[in-house]
Amino acid sequence: MRKSSSVKAFDMKSVYIMILVLWIVFSVSYVVLDVWEEFKINKMEAAYNQGKADAVRTVIRETAKCSAVPLYDGDKKVEIFSLECLKKAQQKQADQSTQEEK
Repeated sequence: MRKSSSVKAFDMKSVYIMILVLWIVFSVSYVVLDVWEEFKINKMEAAYNQGKADAVRTVIRETAKCSAVPLYDGDKKVEIFSLECLKKAQQKQADQSTQEEK
């Protein structure tokens, strides 16, 4: 009778250890997955913000050349100009008009 009792105790001990190991594996996997998802989200946000910053820098650089910069949103198109360039062009035009009058 002692053998069946020790075998039963050993089996229960093995079951408890197996449950504990599975719980630890599941918990570690869940934490690792959560950290990985957070990492991916942070990288995507950083890439999105970098893209916005690059687009703004490009628009600023191109408008500083005093040329029209086309912007597209699907099938919509807009051309933007630098206000400073327009003011310079108006000033040049006004200067030329006053010189022609003299």
